[in-house]
Amino acid sequence: MNLILTGYRCSGKSTVSERLADALGWKTVHLDREIANRAGRRIADLVKDQGWQRFRELEGEVVSAATSMDKVVIDAGGSVALNESNLQMLRIGGRVVWLRTSASEVRARMRGLDVELVPLTDAPSAIEEVDGMMERLNPLYSAAADRVIDTDGRSAEEIVAEILSYVESC
Repeated sequence: MNLILTGYRCSGKSTVSERLADALGWKTVHLDREIANRAGRRIADLVKDQGWQRFRELEGEVVSAATSMDKVVIDAGGSVALNESNLQMLRIGGRVVWLRTSASEVRARMRGLDVELVPLTDAPSAIEEVDGMMERLNPLYSAAADRVIDTDGRSAEEIVAEILSYVESC
């Protein structure tokens, strides 16, 4: 069995996946990091030089590899739901947990980052596209989710505890 964490950018997937994997004694796979490793460059540079289509191709390769493993916590990139075949592989590859976060919380967390996120659209910045992208992505996350966990105002430890409780009930 695998656990797949989905959710919009800054929903806590990376932090929670690491702590969850530690608690379970499993490995963590961060899809965006794996894509950057395969590309040999930062995602921002990959998208700038080769476009989102190439990013999605690499994402498909990484999703396929990760979901073929066992006992891994997969930190799915925030936009993985935009590609139906990648989302389908994730659904088949394990239990999908959506870390649901409000748009206002996402924007606040983005402002606290020390890196600038690449916009997924033609918006001037990632912060300016949050509402529109979440409106588009949230129904996709919801449809794929085996479990939904709200993250606003909660610590990573609280979220991990809830996921562990869910895993025990499976």
